[in-house]
Amino acid sequence: MTTFWEDRTAARRAVARLAAGLLWLGLWLLFAAAALPWLAAWPWPPAARAWLTVIENLRLLLLTAVSVIAVAGLLMWRGRLVIASCFVAALCGTPVIASIQGQPPVAVETPQLKVVAFNIWTRNRALDRIMAYLREEQPDIVFLEELTEKHKQAFAALKDLYPTQVTCHQSTIDCETLLLSRFPARSWRAGRIDGALPSAAIAELDIDGRTLTAVAVHVVWPFPMAGADAQREQLLHLARSLEAFDGPLLVGGDFNGGAWVRNQRDFRERTGLVAEPGYHPTWPALPIKGRDVPEWLRLPIDHVFSRGGPVVIAAEVGPELGSDHLPLMATVAWPHAATAAAP
Repeated sequence: MTTFWEDRTAARRAVARLAAGLLWLGLWLLFAAAALPWLAAWPWPPAARAWLTVIENLRLLLLTAVSVIAVAGLLMWRGRLVIASCFVAALCGTPVIASIQGQPPVAVETPQLKVVAFNIWTRNRALDRIMAYLREEQPDIVFLEELTEKHKQAFAALKDLYPTQVTCHQSTIDCETLLLSRFPARSWRAGRIDGALPSAAIAELDIDGRTLTAVAVHVVWPFPMAGADAQREQLLHLARSLEAFDGPLLVGGDFNGGAWVRNQRDFRERTGLVAEPGYHPTWPALPIKGRDVPEWLRLPIDHVFSRGGPVVIAAEVGPELGSDHLPLMATVAWPHAATAAAP
Protein backbone atom coordinates (compact mmCIF):
# COMPACT_ATOMS: atom_id res chain seq x y z
CA MET A 1 0.00 0.00 0.00
CA THR A 2 1.45 3.35 -1.06
CA THR A 3 1.86 6.16 1.40
CA PHE A 4 0.46 9.67 1.10
CA TRP A 5 3.89 11.06 0.17
CA GLU A 6 4.44 8.41 -2.49
CA ASP A 7 1.06 9.24 -4.04
CA ARG A 8 1.90 12.93 -3.99
CA THR A 9 5.29 12.34 -5.63
CA ALA A 10 3.72 10.19 -8.33
CA ALA A 11 1.09 12.89 -8.98
CA ARG A 12 3.80 15.54 -9.30
CA ARG A 13 5.71 13.39 -11.77
CA ALA A 14 2.56 12.79 -13.80
CA VAL A 15 1.83 16.51 -13.92
CA ALA A 16 5.45 17.24 -14.90
CA ARG A 17 5.30 14.66 -17.70
CA LEU A 18 2.01 16.13 -18.93
CA ALA A 19 3.43 19.67 -18.82
CA ALA A 20 6.57 18.56 -20.66
CA GLY A 21 4.45 16.83 -23.29
CA LEU A 22 2.39 19.97 -23.84
CA LEU A 23 5.56 22.06 -24.10
CA TRP A 24 7.00 19.66 -26.68
CA LEU A 25 3.74 19.81 -28.65
CA GLY A 26 3.83 23.60 -28.58
CA LEU A 27 7.46 23.60 -29.65
CA TRP A 28 6.76 21.31 -32.61
CA LEU A 29 3.93 23.61 -33.74
CA LEU A 30 6.24 26.63 -33.43
CA PHE A 31 8.94 24.78 -35.34
CA ALA A 32 6.49 24.13 -38.17
CA ALA A 33 5.42 27.79 -38.18
CA ALA A 34 9.05 28.94 -38.25
CA ALA A 35 10.19 26.43 -40.88
CA LEU A 36 7.35 26.62 -43.41
CA PRO A 37 8.13 30.18 -44.63
CA TRP A 38 11.61 28.97 -45.62
CA LEU A 39 9.77 26.88 -48.22
CA ALA A 40 7.79 29.81 -49.63
CA ALA A 41 9.65 29.60 -52.95
CA TRP A 42 7.99 26.26 -53.66
CA PRO A 43 5.00 26.29 -56.07
CA TRP A 44 2.31 26.74 -53.43
CA PRO A 45 -1.24 27.74 -54.39
CA PRO A 46 -1.52 31.57 -54.13
CA ALA A 47 -3.72 31.49 -51.01
CA ALA A 48 -1.37 29.09 -49.20
CA ARG A 49 1.64 31.23 -50.13
CA ALA A 50 -0.14 34.28 -48.74
CA TRP A 51 -0.68 32.53 -45.40
CA LEU A 52 3.02 31.68 -45.31
CA THR A 53 3.71 35.39 -45.67
CA VAL A 54 1.42 36.13 -42.73
CA ILE A 55 3.27 33.57 -40.60
CA GLU A 56 6.62 34.95 -41.73
CA ASN A 57 5.66 38.41 -40.49
CA LEU A 58 5.06 36.96 -37.03
CA ARG A 59 8.58 35.63 -36.49
CA LEU A 60 9.17 37.86 -33.46
CA LEU A 61 5.96 36.66 -31.80
CA LEU A 62 7.00 33.09 -32.51
CA LEU A 63 10.40 33.86 -30.99
CA THR A 64 8.68 35.18 -27.85
CA ALA A 65 6.63 31.98 -27.51
CA VAL A 66 9.72 29.81 -28.03
CA SER A 67 11.55 31.79 -25.33
CA VAL A 68 8.75 31.05 -22.87
CA ILE A 69 9.07 27.34 -23.61
CA ALA A 70 12.85 27.51 -23.19
CA VAL A 71 12.50 29.17 -19.78
CA ALA A 72 9.91 26.58 -18.74
CA GLY A 73 12.29 23.84 -19.86
CA LEU A 74 15.05 25.30 -17.72
CA LEU A 75 12.79 25.46 -14.66
CA MET A 76 11.75 21.84 -15.22
CA TRP A 77 15.30 20.64 -15.86
CA ARG A 78 14.44 19.42 -19.36
CA GLY A 79 17.75 19.79 -21.18
CA ARG A 80 16.64 18.42 -24.54
CA LEU A 81 13.63 20.74 -24.53
CA VAL A 82 15.89 23.73 -23.89
CA ILE A 83 18.31 22.76 -26.67
CA ALA A 84 15.48 22.22 -29.13
CA SER A 85 13.94 25.55 -28.13
CA CYS A 86 17.23 27.32 -28.82
CA PHE A 87 17.31 25.78 -32.29
CA VAL A 88 13.75 26.93 -33.07
CA ALA A 89 14.54 30.37 -31.63
CA ALA A 90 17.47 30.68 -34.05
CA LEU A 91 15.19 29.60 -36.89
CA CYS A 92 12.76 32.38 -35.95
CA GLY A 93 15.20 35.16 -35.20
CA THR A 94 17.99 34.76 -37.77
CA PRO A 95 16.02 36.19 -40.74
CA VAL A 96 14.94 39.18 -38.67
CA ILE A 97 18.48 39.99 -37.55
CA ALA A 98 19.87 39.44 -41.05
CA SER A 99 17.35 41.91 -42.52
CA ILE A 100 18.47 44.85 -40.39
CA GLN A 101 20.51 47.27 -42.48
CA GLY A 102 23.59 48.95 -41.02
CA GLN A 103 24.12 52.70 -41.29
CA PRO A 104 25.73 53.47 -44.66
CA PRO A 105 28.95 55.53 -44.73
CA VAL A 106 28.23 59.05 -45.97
CA ALA A 107 30.43 62.15 -45.76
CA VAL A 108 29.41 64.47 -42.92
CA GLU A 109 29.11 67.49 -45.21
CA THR A 110 26.62 65.76 -47.53
CA PRO A 111 23.33 67.70 -47.77
CA GLN A 112 20.38 65.98 -46.14
CA LEU A 113 16.63 65.72 -46.63
CA LYS A 114 14.09 65.05 -43.92
CA VAL A 115 11.44 62.52 -45.00
CA VAL A 116 8.36 61.13 -43.25
CA ALA A 117 6.32 58.03 -44.18
CA PHE A 118 3.04 57.77 -42.29
CA ASN A 119 -0.15 55.74 -42.67
CA ILE A 120 -2.55 58.18 -41.02
CA TRP A 121 -5.47 55.66 -40.91
CA THR A 122 -8.82 56.32 -42.52
CA ARG A 123 -10.56 56.72 -39.14
CA ASN A 124 -8.03 59.18 -37.75
CA ARG A 125 -9.62 62.27 -36.21
CA ALA A 126 -6.43 63.79 -34.82
CA LEU A 127 -5.55 65.77 -37.95
CA ASP A 128 -4.67 68.86 -35.91
CA ARG A 129 -1.97 66.85 -34.12
CA ILE A 130 -0.60 65.50 -37.40
CA MET A 131 -0.39 68.96 -38.96
CA ALA A 132 1.18 70.38 -35.81
CA TYR A 133 3.76 67.58 -35.95
CA LEU A 134 4.58 68.36 -39.59
CA ARG A 135 4.87 72.09 -38.89
CA GLU A 136 7.18 71.40 -35.96
CA GLU A 137 9.42 68.86 -37.72
CA GLN A 138 9.10 70.44 -41.20
CA PRO A 139 10.19 67.39 -43.22
CA ASP A 140 11.09 68.12 -46.85
CA ILE A 141 9.03 65.25 -48.29
CA VAL A 142 6.05 63.46 -46.73
CA PHE A 143 4.52 60.15 -47.84
CA LEU A 144 0.98 59.69 -46.50
CA GLU A 145 -1.41 56.75 -46.86
CA GLU A 146 -5.05 55.87 -46.08
CA LEU A 147 -6.40 59.35 -46.69
CA THR A 148 -10.07 60.12 -47.21
CA GLU A 149 -11.30 63.15 -49.13
CA LYS A 150 -11.82 64.92 -45.81
CA HIS A 151 -8.19 64.30 -44.89
CA LYS A 152 -6.97 65.66 -48.24
CA GLN A 153 -8.98 68.85 -47.80
CA ALA A 154 -7.49 69.32 -44.34
CA PHE A 155 -3.91 68.92 -45.58
CA ALA A 156 -4.54 71.65 -48.15
CA ALA A 157 -4.04 74.02 -45.21
CA LEU A 158 -0.33 73.13 -45.38
CA LYS A 159 0.10 74.70 -48.83
CA ASP A 160 2.37 77.37 -47.37
CA LEU A 161 4.76 74.67 -46.17
CA TYR A 162 4.14 72.12 -48.93
CA PRO A 163 3.22 73.84 -52.20
CA THR A 164 3.50 70.49 -53.99
CA GLN A 165 0.66 68.16 -53.02
CA VAL A 166 0.17 65.12 -55.25
CA THR A 167 -2.98 63.00 -54.95
CA CYS A 168 -6.18 62.28 -56.86
CA HIS A 169 -9.87 62.35 -56.04
CA GLN A 170 -11.56 59.11 -56.98
CA SER A 171 -12.36 56.15 -54.74
CA THR A 172 -10.50 55.72 -51.45
CA ILE A 173 -8.94 52.46 -52.70
CA ASP A 174 -7.59 54.01 -55.90
CA CYS A 175 -6.57 57.37 -54.44
CA GLU A 176 -5.65 57.08 -50.78
CA THR A 177 -2.05 58.29 -50.99
CA LEU A 178 -0.75 61.86 -50.75
CA LEU A 179 2.74 63.16 -51.42
CA LEU A 180 3.74 66.48 -49.85
CA SER A 181 6.92 68.31 -50.86
CA ARG A 182 8.62 71.63 -50.22
CA PHE A 183 10.16 71.34 -53.68
CA PRO A 184 8.41 72.02 -56.99
CA ALA A 185 7.39 69.10 -59.18
CA ARG A 186 8.28 68.85 -62.87
CA SER A 187 5.60 66.21 -63.36
CA TRP A 188 3.26 64.18 -61.19
CA ARG A 189 0.50 61.60 -61.19
CA ALA A 190 -1.53 59.64 -58.67
CA GLY A 191 -3.87 56.68 -58.42
CA ARG A 192 -3.45 53.14 -59.69
CA ILE A 193 -0.12 52.45 -61.37
CA ASP A 194 -0.75 51.67 -65.04
CA GLY A 195 -4.32 50.74 -64.18
CA ALA A 196 -3.50 48.31 -61.36
CA LEU A 197 -3.00 48.53 -57.61
CA PRO A 198 -1.18 49.55 -55.45
CA SER A 199 -2.31 53.11 -55.00
CA ALA A 200 0.55 55.58 -55.40
CA ALA A 201 1.36 59.29 -55.65
CA ILE A 202 4.40 59.98 -57.85
CA ALA A 203 6.26 63.24 -58.41
CA GLU A 204 9.46 64.17 -60.21
CA LEU A 205 10.78 66.80 -57.82
CA ASP A 206 13.19 69.55 -58.77
CA ILE A 207 15.83 69.71 -56.04
CA ASP A 208 18.83 71.94 -56.70
CA GLY A 209 18.33 71.60 -60.45
CA ARG A 210 18.26 67.79 -60.33
CA THR A 211 15.29 65.46 -60.51
CA LEU A 212 14.38 63.15 -57.65
CA THR A 213 11.47 60.82 -58.31
CA ALA A 214 9.47 60.40 -55.10
CA VAL A 215 6.81 57.70 -54.76
CA ALA A 216 4.28 57.41 -51.93
CA VAL A 217 2.70 53.95 -51.96
CA HIS A 218 0.42 51.68 -49.93
CA VAL A 219 0.68 47.92 -50.43
CA VAL A 220 -2.18 45.62 -49.40
CA TRP A 221 -2.18 43.27 -46.40
CA PRO A 222 -0.50 39.87 -46.88
CA PHE A 223 -3.72 37.92 -46.25
CA PRO A 224 -5.13 35.90 -49.19
CA MET A 225 -7.85 37.85 -50.99
CA ALA A 226 -10.26 36.05 -53.31
CA GLY A 227 -7.84 33.14 -53.32
CA ALA A 228 -4.97 35.31 -54.60
CA ASP A 229 -1.64 36.35 -53.11
CA ALA A 230 -2.57 40.01 -53.57
CA GLN A 231 0.39 41.54 -51.74
CA ARG A 232 2.94 39.67 -53.84
CA GLU A 233 1.10 40.60 -57.04
CA GLN A 234 1.09 44.27 -56.07
CA LEU A 235 4.77 44.29 -55.14
CA LEU A 236 5.75 42.60 -58.41
CA HIS A 237 3.65 45.13 -60.34
CA LEU A 238 5.21 48.01 -58.41
CA ALA A 239 8.70 46.63 -59.05
CA ARG A 240 8.07 46.44 -62.80
CA SER A 241 6.70 49.99 -62.78
CA LEU A 242 9.75 51.37 -60.99
CA GLU A 243 11.98 50.08 -63.77
CA ALA A 244 10.84 53.11 -65.80
CA PHE A 245 12.73 55.44 -63.42
CA ASP A 246 16.47 55.27 -64.02
CA GLY A 247 17.46 58.36 -62.00
CA PRO A 248 17.47 59.11 -58.27
CA LEU A 249 14.52 57.39 -56.62
CA LEU A 250 12.92 57.62 -53.18
CA VAL A 251 10.01 55.35 -52.25
CA GLY A 252 8.14 55.50 -48.97
CA GLY A 253 4.95 54.18 -47.46
CA ASP A 254 3.13 51.32 -45.81
CA PHE A 255 4.36 48.00 -47.21
CA ASN A 256 2.52 45.80 -44.70
CA GLY A 257 5.54 43.58 -44.18
CA GLY A 258 8.78 43.31 -42.27
CA ALA A 259 12.06 43.59 -44.14
CA TRP A 260 12.79 39.88 -43.54
CA VAL A 261 9.66 38.65 -45.36
CA ARG A 262 10.18 37.05 -48.77
CA ASN A 263 7.82 39.45 -50.55
CA GLN A 264 9.82 42.42 -49.27
CA ARG A 265 13.20 40.81 -50.03
CA ASP A 266 12.16 39.98 -53.59
CA PHE A 267 10.88 43.54 -54.09
CA ARG A 268 14.21 45.04 -53.03
CA GLU A 269 16.20 42.61 -55.17
CA ARG A 270 14.10 43.33 -58.26
CA THR A 271 14.28 47.11 -57.86
CA GLY A 272 17.75 47.60 -56.37
CA LEU A 273 16.17 49.70 -53.62
CA VAL A 274 17.90 49.88 -50.24
CA ALA A 275 15.86 50.07 -47.04
CA GLU A 276 16.31 52.38 -44.09
CA PRO A 277 18.96 51.29 -41.54
CA GLY A 278 18.01 49.89 -38.16
CA TYR A 279 14.83 48.36 -36.78
CA HIS A 280 11.79 50.64 -36.43
CA PRO A 281 8.48 48.99 -35.43
CA THR A 282 5.53 51.19 -36.42
CA TRP A 283 2.40 48.99 -36.11
CA PRO A 284 0.12 48.52 -34.20
CA ALA A 285 0.24 51.81 -32.36
CA LEU A 286 -3.26 52.34 -30.92
CA PRO A 287 -3.47 51.82 -27.15
CA ILE A 288 -5.30 48.68 -26.00
CA LYS A 289 -7.53 49.39 -22.98
CA GLY A 290 -5.57 52.56 -22.31
CA ARG A 291 -2.16 50.90 -22.50
CA ASP A 292 0.37 51.37 -25.29
CA VAL A 293 1.32 48.28 -27.28
CA PRO A 294 4.84 47.22 -26.18
CA GLU A 295 7.50 47.97 -28.77
CA TRP A 296 8.51 44.31 -28.96
CA LEU A 297 4.99 43.44 -30.14
CA ARG A 298 5.02 45.97 -32.98
CA LEU A 299 6.10 45.21 -36.54
CA PRO A 300 8.29 47.39 -38.80
CA ILE A 301 5.95 47.53 -41.81
CA ASP A 302 6.47 51.17 -42.90
CA HIS A 303 9.60 51.81 -44.95
CA VAL A 304 11.62 54.39 -46.87
CA PHE A 305 13.71 53.02 -49.75
CA SER A 306 16.30 54.76 -51.92
CA ARG A 307 18.28 54.18 -55.11
CA GLY A 308 20.47 56.00 -57.60
CA GLY A 309 21.66 58.95 -55.51
CA PRO A 310 19.70 59.49 -52.30
CA VAL A 311 20.79 57.35 -49.35
CA VAL A 312 18.71 56.76 -46.22
CA ILE A 313 21.28 57.17 -43.46
CA ALA A 314 19.07 57.13 -40.36
CA ALA A 315 15.48 56.59 -39.26
CA GLU A 316 13.42 56.84 -36.11
CA VAL A 317 9.82 56.28 -35.05
CA GLY A 318 7.70 59.35 -34.35
CA PRO A 319 4.99 59.94 -31.73
CA GLU A 320 1.48 58.50 -31.58
CA LEU A 321 -0.79 60.73 -33.71
CA GLY A 322 -4.20 59.08 -33.65
CA SER A 323 -3.33 56.36 -36.16
CA ASP A 324 -2.81 52.63 -35.79
CA HIS A 325 0.66 53.35 -37.25
CA LEU A 326 3.49 55.49 -35.94
CA PRO A 327 5.21 57.86 -38.38
CA LEU A 328 8.64 56.85 -39.67
CA MET A 329 11.06 59.80 -39.85
CA ALA A 330 14.05 59.20 -42.14
CA THR A 331 17.18 61.23 -42.79
CA VAL A 332 18.20 61.01 -46.44
CA ALA A 333 21.61 62.05 -47.75
CA TRP A 334 21.30 63.96 -51.04
CA PRO A 335 24.85 64.18 -52.50
CA HIS A 336 25.91 67.18 -54.56
CA ALA A 337 25.56 66.76 -58.32
CA ALA A 338 29.31 66.28 -58.81
CA THR A 339 29.50 63.70 -56.02
CA ALA A 340 26.43 61.81 -57.28
CA ALA A 341 27.85 61.69 -60.82
CA ALA A 342 31.25 60.37 -59.70
CA PRO A 343 31.89 56.68 -60.52
